[in-house]
Amino acid sequence: MQKILNYNEFKEVIRKRIQERFDDDTEIEINKVIKNNSQELDSLVILRPGYSVSPNFYLKFYYENYIKGENLQSIVDSIIRKYNESNNDIGRMNLDMSYSNCCDRITFRLVSKEKNTGLLESIPYIPFLDMVIIFYCVVVIDDGGIASVRVSNYMMDEWEIDIKQLFCLAKINTIKLFPKKLYSLESMIRNMLYRDGDDKELDDYFESDKSFIRDMTPLVVTNSNGINGASVILYPDTLKEVSEVLGGDFYILPSSIHEVLAIRDTGEFQSNELENMVKEVNESCVLPEEVLSDHVYHYSEGLDRIEIVNVS
Repeated sequence: MQKILNYNEFKEVIRKRIQERFDDDTEIEINKVIKNNSQELDSLVILRPGYSVSPNFYLKFYYENYIKGENLQSIVDSIIRKYNESNNDIGRMNLDMSYSNCCDRITFRLVSKEKNTGLLESIPYIPFLDMVIIFYCVVVIDDGGIASVRVSNYMMDEWEIDIKQLFCLAKINTIKLFPKKLYSLESMIRNMLYRDGDDKELDDYFESDKSFIRDMTPLVVTNSNGINGASVILYPDTLKEVSEVLGGDFYILPSSIHEVLAIRDTGEFQSNELENMVKEVNESCVLPEEVLSDHVYHYSEGLDRIEIVNVS
Protein backbone atom coordinates (compact mmCIF):
# COMPACT_ATOMS: atom_id res chain seq x y z
CA MET A 1 0.00 0.00 0.00
CA GLN A 2 1.39 3.38 -1.01
CA LYS A 3 2.33 5.71 1.84
CA ILE A 4 0.12 8.76 2.35
CA LEU A 5 2.28 11.88 2.38
CA ASN A 6 1.90 14.40 5.16
CA TYR A 7 1.30 18.00 4.13
CA ASN A 8 4.96 19.10 4.19
CA GLU A 9 6.01 16.07 2.16
CA PHE A 10 3.18 16.71 -0.28
CA LYS A 11 4.26 20.33 -0.85
CA GLU A 12 7.84 19.33 -1.67
CA VAL A 13 6.84 16.48 -3.96
CA ILE A 14 4.46 18.74 -5.92
CA ARG A 15 7.12 21.46 -6.20
CA LYS A 16 9.74 19.01 -7.53
CA ARG A 17 7.38 17.37 -10.01
CA ILE A 18 6.30 20.71 -11.43
CA GLN A 19 9.93 21.81 -11.64
CA GLU A 20 10.65 18.73 -13.76
CA ARG A 21 8.08 19.92 -16.31
CA PHE A 22 9.85 23.24 -16.92
CA ASP A 23 13.32 24.42 -17.99
CA ASP A 24 16.02 25.07 -15.41
CA ASP A 25 15.55 28.83 -15.72
CA THR A 26 12.00 28.52 -14.38
CA GLU A 27 11.70 28.86 -10.62
CA ILE A 28 9.02 27.04 -8.66
CA GLU A 29 8.48 28.71 -5.29
CA ILE A 30 6.18 28.12 -2.35
CA ASN A 31 5.39 31.28 -0.42
CA LYS A 32 3.21 32.19 2.52
CA VAL A 33 0.28 34.38 1.51
CA ILE A 34 -1.95 36.21 3.98
CA LYS A 35 -5.51 35.97 2.72
CA ASN A 36 -8.64 37.62 4.03
CA ASN A 37 -9.39 37.13 7.74
CA SER A 38 -5.67 36.57 8.45
CA GLN A 39 -5.75 33.12 6.86
CA GLU A 40 -2.18 32.08 6.00
CA LEU A 41 -1.91 29.80 2.97
CA ASP A 42 0.97 28.15 1.11
CA SER A 43 0.99 29.42 -2.45
CA LEU A 44 2.94 27.75 -5.25
CA VAL A 45 4.01 30.12 -8.04
CA ILE A 46 5.70 29.41 -11.36
CA LEU A 47 8.21 32.13 -12.25
CA ARG A 48 9.33 32.01 -15.88
CA PRO A 49 11.65 34.49 -17.65
CA GLY A 50 9.62 37.08 -19.54
CA TYR A 51 6.49 36.52 -17.47
CA SER A 52 5.91 39.21 -14.86
CA VAL A 53 3.06 37.52 -12.99
CA SER A 54 1.90 34.06 -12.02
CA PRO A 55 -1.35 32.77 -10.54
CA ASN A 56 -1.27 31.52 -6.96
CA PHE A 57 -1.92 27.82 -6.49
CA TYR A 58 -2.99 27.25 -2.91
CA LEU A 59 -1.63 23.87 -1.91
CA LYS A 60 -3.92 23.33 1.06
CA PHE A 61 -6.86 22.76 -1.28
CA TYR A 62 -4.87 20.41 -3.52
CA TYR A 63 -3.77 18.46 -0.46
CA GLU A 64 -7.41 18.02 0.59
CA ASN A 65 -8.10 16.51 -2.85
CA TYR A 66 -5.04 14.27 -2.45
CA ILE A 67 -6.30 12.98 0.90
CA LYS A 68 -9.65 12.26 -0.75
CA GLY A 69 -7.93 10.07 -3.32
CA GLU A 70 -6.71 12.23 -6.20
CA ASN A 71 -3.26 11.07 -7.35
CA LEU A 72 -0.20 13.28 -7.46
CA GLN A 73 0.15 13.20 -11.24
CA SER A 74 -3.40 14.42 -11.70
CA ILE A 75 -2.76 17.31 -9.30
CA VAL A 76 0.45 18.30 -11.11
CA ASP A 77 -1.31 18.14 -14.48
CA SER A 78 -4.14 20.29 -13.15
CA ILE A 79 -1.79 23.00 -11.84
CA ILE A 80 0.18 23.15 -15.08
CA ARG A 81 -2.98 23.22 -17.20
CA LYS A 82 -4.39 26.11 -15.18
CA TYR A 83 -1.07 27.92 -15.37
CA ASN A 84 -0.97 27.59 -19.16
CA GLU A 85 -4.57 28.76 -19.45
CA SER A 86 -3.81 31.83 -17.36
CA ASN A 87 -1.04 32.84 -19.75
CA ASN A 88 -3.66 33.63 -22.37
CA ASP A 89 -4.74 36.55 -20.22
CA ILE A 90 -2.00 37.70 -17.87
CA GLY A 91 1.13 35.66 -18.57
CA ARG A 92 3.00 38.38 -20.46
CA MET A 93 1.25 41.36 -18.94
CA ASN A 94 3.44 44.15 -17.67
CA LEU A 95 2.22 44.64 -14.12
CA ASP A 96 2.36 48.42 -14.23
CA MET A 97 1.15 49.70 -10.88
CA SER A 98 1.48 53.39 -11.69
CA TYR A 99 -1.47 55.60 -10.84
CA SER A 100 -2.23 56.34 -14.50
CA ASN A 101 -2.51 52.62 -15.23
CA CYS A 102 -4.51 51.76 -12.10
CA CYS A 103 -6.87 54.69 -11.55
CA ASP A 104 -9.74 53.19 -13.55
CA ARG A 105 -9.29 49.73 -12.02
CA ILE A 106 -9.22 50.55 -8.29
CA THR A 107 -12.14 48.84 -6.53
CA PHE A 108 -13.30 48.23 -2.98
CA ARG A 109 -14.31 45.20 -0.93
CA LEU A 110 -16.05 44.75 2.39
CA VAL A 111 -14.31 42.53 4.97
CA SER A 112 -14.27 41.83 8.70
CA LYS A 113 -12.42 44.36 10.84
CA GLU A 114 -11.84 42.02 13.79
CA LYS A 115 -10.37 39.23 11.68
CA ASN A 116 -7.99 41.49 9.73
CA THR A 117 -6.37 43.62 12.44
CA GLY A 118 -2.83 42.66 11.43
CA LEU A 119 -3.42 43.30 7.75
CA LEU A 120 -4.97 46.71 8.41
CA GLU A 121 -1.65 48.03 9.70
CA SER A 122 -0.24 48.08 6.16
CA ILE A 123 -3.24 48.97 3.98
CA PRO A 124 -5.64 51.91 3.65
CA TYR A 125 -9.14 51.23 4.95
CA ILE A 126 -12.38 52.90 6.00
CA PRO A 127 -14.40 51.59 8.98
CA PHE A 128 -17.99 50.58 8.27
CA LEU A 129 -20.01 49.26 11.22
CA ASP A 130 -18.00 46.26 12.48
CA MET A 131 -16.42 45.83 9.04
CA VAL A 132 -13.92 47.75 6.92
CA ILE A 133 -13.72 48.87 3.30
CA ILE A 134 -10.40 47.91 1.69
CA PHE A 135 -9.09 48.45 -1.82
CA TYR A 136 -7.77 46.40 -4.73
CA CYS A 137 -6.51 47.07 -8.22
CA VAL A 138 -8.14 44.67 -10.68
CA VAL A 139 -5.69 43.08 -13.13
CA VAL A 140 -8.01 40.69 -14.96
CA ILE A 141 -11.67 39.64 -14.90
CA ASP A 142 -12.67 36.49 -16.78
CA ASP A 143 -14.70 33.30 -16.45
CA GLY A 144 -12.04 31.88 -14.15
CA GLY A 145 -12.39 34.67 -11.60
CA ILE A 146 -10.62 37.90 -10.73
CA ALA A 147 -6.91 38.62 -10.54
CA SER A 148 -6.16 41.65 -8.40
CA VAL A 149 -3.52 43.36 -6.28
CA ARG A 150 -4.34 44.62 -2.80
CA VAL A 151 -3.68 48.36 -2.41
CA SER A 152 -1.10 49.07 0.31
CA ASN A 153 -0.25 52.25 2.19
CA TYR A 154 2.94 52.40 0.15
CA MET A 155 1.01 52.30 -3.13
CA MET A 156 -1.38 55.02 -2.00
CA ASP A 157 1.57 57.21 -1.02
CA GLU A 158 3.25 56.58 -4.38
CA TRP A 159 0.05 57.61 -6.14
CA GLU A 160 -0.05 60.79 -4.02
CA ILE A 161 -3.73 60.48 -3.18
CA ASP A 162 -5.57 60.32 0.13
CA ILE A 163 -8.14 57.85 1.44
CA LYS A 164 -11.07 60.05 0.37
CA GLN A 165 -9.84 60.19 -3.21
CA LEU A 166 -9.15 56.46 -3.15
CA PHE A 167 -12.70 55.72 -2.04
CA CYS A 168 -14.24 58.02 -4.66
CA LEU A 169 -12.32 56.29 -7.43
CA ALA A 170 -13.13 52.85 -6.06
CA LYS A 171 -16.85 53.62 -5.82
CA ILE A 172 -17.05 54.66 -9.48
CA ASN A 173 -15.01 51.68 -10.71
CA THR A 174 -16.61 49.03 -8.50
CA ILE A 175 -20.14 49.97 -9.56
CA LYS A 176 -19.08 49.96 -13.22
CA LEU A 177 -17.07 46.71 -13.15
CA PHE A 178 -19.33 44.79 -10.76
CA PRO A 179 -22.98 45.90 -11.11
CA LYS A 180 -25.32 44.85 -8.33
CA LYS A 181 -27.61 41.84 -8.74
CA LEU A 182 -30.66 40.81 -6.72
CA TYR A 183 -32.01 37.28 -6.74
CA SER A 184 -34.49 35.28 -4.73
CA LEU A 185 -32.64 32.66 -2.71
CA GLU A 186 -35.13 30.06 -3.86
CA SER A 187 -34.56 30.70 -7.55
CA MET A 188 -30.79 30.78 -7.11
CA ILE A 189 -30.78 27.40 -5.36
CA ARG A 190 -33.15 25.93 -7.92
CA ASN A 191 -30.94 27.15 -10.74
CA MET A 192 -27.84 25.70 -9.08
CA LEU A 193 -29.53 22.33 -8.61
CA TYR A 194 -31.31 21.94 -11.92
CA ARG A 195 -29.66 24.35 -14.36
CA ASP A 196 -32.84 24.27 -16.43
CA GLY A 197 -32.49 27.83 -17.62
CA ASP A 198 -36.06 28.74 -16.62
CA ASP A 199 -35.21 30.98 -13.69
CA LYS A 200 -35.04 34.71 -14.23
CA GLU A 201 -33.11 37.32 -12.37
CA LEU A 202 -35.14 39.38 -9.95
CA ASP A 203 -34.59 42.42 -12.15
CA ASP A 204 -36.83 40.83 -14.80
CA TYR A 205 -39.77 40.87 -12.39
CA PHE A 206 -39.05 44.15 -10.63
CA GLU A 207 -41.19 46.52 -12.68
CA SER A 208 -43.95 44.06 -13.49
CA ASP A 209 -44.99 42.52 -10.17
CA LYS A 210 -43.52 43.80 -6.92
CA SER A 211 -46.03 41.92 -4.77
CA PHE A 212 -44.83 38.69 -6.32
CA ILE A 213 -41.23 39.58 -5.50
CA ARG A 214 -42.05 40.28 -1.84
CA ASP A 215 -43.16 36.69 -1.47
CA MET A 216 -39.78 35.45 -2.74
CA THR A 217 -37.67 36.50 0.25
CA PRO A 218 -34.97 36.13 1.35
CA LEU A 219 -33.15 38.00 -1.39
CA VAL A 220 -29.55 37.40 -2.36
CA VAL A 221 -27.80 40.75 -2.72
CA THR A 222 -24.51 40.46 -4.62
CA ASN A 223 -22.74 41.65 -7.77
CA SER A 224 -22.70 40.51 -11.38
CA ASN A 225 -20.11 37.75 -10.95
CA GLY A 226 -20.82 36.80 -7.33
CA ILE A 227 -17.26 37.47 -6.12
CA ASN A 228 -16.81 39.89 -3.19
CA GLY A 229 -20.40 40.88 -3.78
CA ALA A 230 -21.26 41.85 -0.20
CA SER A 231 -19.77 45.26 -0.97
CA VAL A 232 -22.82 46.18 -3.09
CA ILE A 233 -24.55 47.32 0.11
CA LEU A 234 -22.19 50.30 -0.14
CA TYR A 235 -23.49 51.29 -3.57
CA PRO A 236 -25.74 54.36 -3.60
CA ASP A 237 -29.43 53.42 -3.36
CA THR A 238 -28.86 49.64 -3.16
CA LEU A 239 -30.47 49.42 0.27
CA LYS A 240 -33.32 51.70 -0.81
CA GLU A 241 -33.96 49.47 -3.81
CA VAL A 242 -33.99 46.33 -1.66
CA SER A 243 -36.39 48.05 0.73
CA GLU A 244 -38.68 48.94 -2.15
CA VAL A 245 -38.60 45.35 -3.40
CA LEU A 246 -39.33 43.89 0.04
CA GLY A 247 -41.85 46.54 1.00
CA GLY A 248 -40.23 48.10 4.06
CA ASP A 249 -37.54 47.59 6.69
CA PHE A 250 -35.39 44.49 6.45
CA TYR A 251 -32.64 42.49 8.11
CA ILE A 252 -29.29 41.86 6.46
CA LEU A 253 -27.60 38.52 7.10
CA PRO A 254 -23.92 38.50 6.03
CA SER A 255 -23.71 35.04 4.50
CA SER A 256 -20.12 35.63 3.25
CA ILE A 257 -17.87 38.27 1.68
CA HIS A 258 -19.52 37.33 -1.62
CA GLU A 259 -23.15 38.11 -0.81
CA VAL A 260 -25.63 39.06 1.88
CA LEU A 261 -29.22 37.94 2.42
CA ALA A 262 -32.03 40.45 2.88
CA ILE A 263 -35.10 39.36 4.86
CA ARG A 264 -38.15 41.58 5.30
CA ASP A 265 -38.74 42.69 8.88
CA THR A 266 -42.23 41.37 9.49
CA GLY A 267 -41.88 41.42 13.26
CA GLU A 268 -41.80 37.63 13.50
CA PHE A 269 -38.02 37.24 13.69
CA GLN A 270 -36.07 37.30 16.95
CA SER A 271 -32.73 39.07 16.56
CA ASN A 272 -30.89 36.50 18.68
CA GLU A 273 -32.25 33.68 16.50
CA LEU A 274 -31.02 35.41 13.36
CA GLU A 275 -27.57 36.01 14.84
CA ASN A 276 -27.31 32.41 16.00
CA MET A 277 -28.20 31.33 12.48
CA VAL A 278 -25.45 33.50 10.99
CA LYS A 279 -22.86 32.20 13.45
CA GLU A 280 -23.83 28.59 12.81
CA VAL A 281 -23.59 29.01 9.04
CA ASN A 282 -20.22 30.76 9.36
CA GLU A 283 -18.85 27.94 11.49
CA SER A 284 -20.18 25.04 9.43
CA CYS A 285 -20.63 26.21 5.83
CA VAL A 286 -18.37 29.18 5.06
CA LEU A 287 -14.64 28.99 4.39
CA PRO A 288 -12.67 30.82 7.13
CA GLU A 289 -11.26 33.34 4.62
CA GLU A 290 -14.80 34.13 3.35
CA VAL A 291 -16.52 34.93 6.65
CA LEU A 292 -17.74 38.53 6.73
CA SER A 293 -19.36 38.98 10.15
CA ASP A 294 -21.22 37.15 12.91
CA HIS A 295 -23.60 40.06 13.39
CA VAL A 296 -27.00 40.80 11.90
CA TYR A 297 -27.84 44.25 10.50
CA HIS A 298 -31.10 46.13 10.16
CA TYR A 299 -32.07 48.69 7.54
CA SER A 300 -34.69 51.31 8.38
CA GLU A 301 -36.55 52.61 5.33
CA GLY A 302 -37.71 55.77 7.11
CA LEU A 303 -34.25 56.70 8.38
CA ASP A 304 -32.38 55.29 5.34
CA ARG A 305 -29.89 53.84 7.81
CA ILE A 306 -28.19 50.51 8.40
CA GLU A 307 -27.11 49.50 11.90
CA ILE A 308 -25.92 46.47 13.84
CA VAL A 309 -28.74 44.64 15.61
CA ASN A 310 -28.08 44.54 19.34
CA VAL A 311 -28.75 41.12 20.82
CA SER A 312 -29.65 41.15 24.51
